[in-house]
Amino acid sequence: MTEAPLSGCALARETSSLLAWDESRQLYLFNSDGQAIATERAPAPIQCARISDDGSLVALLIGGNRLVLLNSNLEPLSERAAPPGATILDVDSHGRYIVVATRQGENHFFTRHGKSAGRFTSRQPLTHVRFIPALPLVIGAAGYGVLVCMELEGGKTPGTLKASPLWEERLMSNLGALESTGDGSMILTSCFNLGIQRYTAKGQNEGSYHLGGTVILAVPDFPGRCIAVASQEGQLAILNRSGNVRWRTEIECPPLGLVIDALGRYLIYGLPSGELIRLNLDSTTPKRPASSQPSESSTSADSTFRKAAWKIQLAKSADEAEVSVVAVQADPERVAVLTKGNKFRVFDSKGKECGDGPELRGIGRILRVSKEWIAAATDRQITLHNSHDQSFHQPDLDLVQVTHLAIRPESYGMAIVQERDRIGRATVTGRWVWRKDLKRPVEDLVIGPHGLTAYTTDDGVFQILDAAGEEPSRPPFRADEPLLLVDAPHPPTGTPTVAFITLSRHAQVLRGHAADGQIRWESPTAWEAWQMQRIGDRIAVLAPDGKVLVFDQDGHITEQGGPLDPPFVLTAGPSGSLLRLHKRDKQILCSKLSGLTLWRSISEEPIGPMAGDLWGAALFQGPSLHCYRHSVRP
Repeated sequence: MTEAPLSGCALARETSSLLAWDESRQLYLFNSDGQAIATERAPAPIQCARISDDGSLVALLIGGNRLVLLNSNLEPLSERAAPPGATILDVDSHGRYIVVATRQGENHFFTRHGKSAGRFTSRQPLTHVRFIPALPLVIGAAGYGVLVCMELEGGKTPGTLKASPLWEERLMSNLGALESTGDGSMILTSCFNLGIQRYTAKGQNEGSYHLGGTVILAVPDFPGRCIAVASQEGQLAILNRSGNVRWRTEIECPPLGLVIDALGRYLIYGLPSGELIRLNLDSTTPKRPASSQPSESSTSADSTFRKAAWKIQLAKSADEAEVSVVAVQADPERVAVLTKGNKFRVFDSKGKECGDGPELRGIGRILRVSKEWIAAATDRQITLHNSHDQSFHQPDLDLVQVTHLAIRPESYGMAIVQERDRIGRATVTGRWVWRKDLKRPVEDLVIGPHGLTAYTTDDGVFQILDAAGEEPSRPPFRADEPLLLVDAPHPPTGTPTVAFITLSRHAQVLRGHAADGQIRWESPTAWEAWQMQRIGDRIAVLAPDGKVLVFDQDGHITEQGGPLDPPFVLTAGPSGSLLRLHKRDKQILCSKLSGLTLWRSISEEPIGPMAGDLWGAALFQGPSLHCYRHSVRP
């Protein structure tokens, strides 16, 4: 298992060393028995990586358009700027030269020391490129199945290369992979529904192999006696040189990488989850015992793999679990759930239920967490749980269509909006402190310091009410669009400089407001946001594509995260870090904004609602609630 989801793998065919890299920038070098030889973390996300057949040179393209060259122990040899628009690369068998292809169709050669060694132009940008080990040839593939072959010779300057076109073929089909035997007598292209097309080093098409599925990877061994094939449907197969199937099996999902030993003795495939599996093809090859399930001690690279600290079935099916709501409390450590049927349940960090929670009347499910308190609400009823004495309280309030709820029972009580245009403040016992009808529907609602209540409306108004629910004499702040609103981090005593923070999404402006609404600072956001959260003492702004900007209470950017496919949850983590809890296929991942994976797990059931806080995370897997800790307790 790699630490994070696998990005790719490559084999040094002479030394049988496997190079693998994952999404958290971690680079691994394993021997043929799966034992780690070396590991190293790249300074930026790894875009592409290759290793020479003799294992002497590893070449990386990393974020920021950098070319990094490493030795056989993953120690740095050279680093330089990559050509603009660099996309893929390859290393020759003896680690002497690197070829880098770009989006502009300009392809560059470099020496193992990072010095420029020539270039050539292709009519279309290359999506695959390979050196032929035993011949002075480079083969490449471009969009729509264009195959090219370049002949290499020494350039005018010692140590440089000159490439001349030798042949070009058009398949009119995109390619999943391009691989070759050592002598170039068999060049294989994976053409999805068109099967595997076979060419010689002279460009002659020798026919095709059809496996009966959508072929995404086809890799021959060095002499071309056998071919390892993988399909989009999850088939693995071994073909002989004539294309006859010698062996076939089904795996759980399409592999992300596939390599075969130079002599065809074994193959190794990698799954998106990070599992790397070796299958022996020769019965005389020694077999290494392997566990059927990943374990936390299976490999030195598996320190991020987690098993649930506890789990409990709370729903009848995964579909029923999908409509549940989950919240996590940091101090004390609690997990709250409001399930279908509006049953309110609270568990401690060991999975023990804290009292007998009631069933709420009404529809809709809202969970809110405050210091030592958790509130569950429907459109007609609110129930509070005191985490200190494990008691439940149901305020005697006549409610109709609750749309917004904020709680701070220890100092304020509850701020409640009904039918989007009736706002009020109530005590935990169920007494209204004040109520007020509004002219416009509420967009956002928060509780501020010293009994203040703030809200925004759908016409761009930001209004602050005092402890008695009265509006100040100063006119409210107005924007040209509805504003997102959070309360600013503030000390327990004294008057904070900034009490509230608003966000104009389309105008891309974050503003810090004093307790009277005056603007203390403004900070631009680099893109239009769709969500804003206060997490601890920081403000997180999220873009529709998953990008994250993190601001402090003075409006300065302290951290940022790249795009991430939804759904995901932002949460506070240990040591003050911000974490993203997200799912991908069968994986649950908890990672820092930098992309570094803190922990991950694999679920055989659908992954449902999730939440997290400083100590851990809770989420549904199928009908059961699972709890994970960020750190493994001894």
